[in-house]
Amino acid sequence: MMLLKVTLLSFFLLGNTYAIDKNMVMGQLKSDVIRMTLMANGNKLKSCYQNILTTSKTPFSFKSQMHFIISKDGTVKKANVTPVEDNENNNKVSACIVEVLKDISFPKPKGNGVVEVSQSLNFSI
Repeated sequence: MMLLKVTLLSFFLLGNTYAIDKNMVMGQLKSDVIRMTLMANGNKLKSCYQNILTTSKTPFSFKSQMHFIISKDGTVKKANVTPVEDNENNNKVSACIVEVLKDISFPKPKGNGVVEVSQSLNFSI
């Protein structure tokens, strides 16, 4: 069994919240709180990359853009992960990350509304 050291290259919140729908009530959640919650789940996110990497014939890096909506109760309502490079390995990692995001619980946003997040996520060996 080959041991791999996976490095989380970047984990930066790209922007503030914005409305997706004119009828949707927007809540507030500090970017630091979002970042800390994601970092607390970093091992789960990283395992998505590691699991595909161990079965891959060649090493690869993973760069993506995550988009997700935190609902008023703190659960992830909708999630999408778009890899920079469209290939089988990256698509598998992306699908896994979407499932992890849907299991993460964030604090309830202030204002009884939703928060939309855009976040880059990159892994490399």
